[in-house]
Amino acid sequence: MMRKIVKILLITQLQKSTREPCLILRSNVELVATVIDLVAAATEATASVIRWCILAILHYPYCQEKIAKELHDVVGTEEKVAMKHQEKMPYTRAFIQEIFRYRPTLPLAIAHETTSEIRIGNFKIPKNTMITPNIWAAHRDPKPFENPNKFRPERFIDENGGFIPCDDVIPFSIGNRHCIGEHIARMEVFLFFTTLLRRFKISASKDKPLPSFDEGVFSIGYSPKKFDIVCHKESL
Repeated sequence: MMRKIVKILLITQLQKSTREPCLILRSNVELVATVIDLVAAATEATASVIRWCILAILHYPYCQEKIAKELHDVVGTEEKVAMKHQEKMPYTRAFIQEIFRYRPTLPLAIAHETTSEIRIGNFKIPKNTMITPNIWAAHRDPKPFENPNKFRPERFIDENGGFIPCDDVIPFSIGNRHCIGEHIARMEVFLFFTTLLRRFKISASKDKPLPSFDEGVFSIGYSPKKFDIVCHKESL
């Protein structure tokens, strides 16, 4: 997937097609920056989300049981996990969406600059003002999220057991300048995490205490503190 996207960017840069101006990068510097954004979103950010997923199932073992059951019922023992299975796995999708909400990789998203003066409610924002979206605060808003400080994947499950997509969960920001690697990152999180749980039952190491699920550390993004796990191979 990553190779195909980079190839498209390179071809577009070489052709400078005027038929699709939205794809044109104004310089090689922008091309390099775009590829860096893709790699960052699809590697470090994805790895951080998966670490939060693993820490969550250690603190909430019932989540691992429910996801494992969905994998058994939907994927079975013969197939590999694929994106086609996602639609039939509502609890797994709800769990991952709650991880994105509760522990966003970038609590403060990448800053942007206004290109003209704008008004939001009673506030006037001048041109050339740097704006940093506060993803953390948006995900802790009690209006769309009841008891926002509680980790609860079930908030995204309807009365019939179906998955509820939520536009208020915005870990990759929103608008025309949202993270370019969002689709890759979402696919990787689903595939890597479910493949891991399909092959292993995960438990905490008895040699080291498990860190809190409510505290993390900042590096490139927001990640859980280091912890050790034990993977028990599952019979497929």
